[in-house]
Amino acid sequence: MLRFKADLRTLAYLGATGVVLAVNWRLGAIHLLLYPLQLFLFFTTAVISHNHNHLSIWRSRGANLVTSWVISVFYGYPAIGWVPTHNQVHHKLNNAEGDSSRCPKVFKGNHLLSLVIYPTLTSLLQTREVNAFMADLWRRSGAPSGPPPPSSPSSTE
Repeated sequence: MLRFKADLRTLAYLGATGVVLAVNWRLGAIHLLLYPLQLFLFFTTAVISHNHNHLSIWRSRGANLVTSWVISVFYGYPAIGWVPTHNQVHHKLNNAEGDSSRCPKVFKGNHLLSLVIYPTLTSLLQTREVNAFMADLWRRSGAPSGPPPPSSPSSTE
């Protein structure tokens, strides 16, 4: 069950993203009309990812998890990476010093060069936060530290 009726539009955008991606894949070449549409839909997926991270689309935890996976495929970044970098840091510091999501990072103002280098710089700066968050999740899950022990070979004497 959807949380809000307006989320039908979100699902339509996700569906359209999948359909256009499948058509582009089948064509095997860049189509002059479909390529800009695909870029637009991938951009809207980033907005959907942001909104879904703040207030999930579904009332069901399982449906939200599947939706996060789908969004991650289209967006190119796992939804769980938003928690330490966006929810815990960006909303706390809100573009102040120490906010790894703040923009602009190097230049003053918003322009094309800022847009071009932002993904790479942000990724480099946020890796530490994401790794620490994932390590904490791993630790709290009760999983053993380090790699799992090797399985013992069975004896065939």
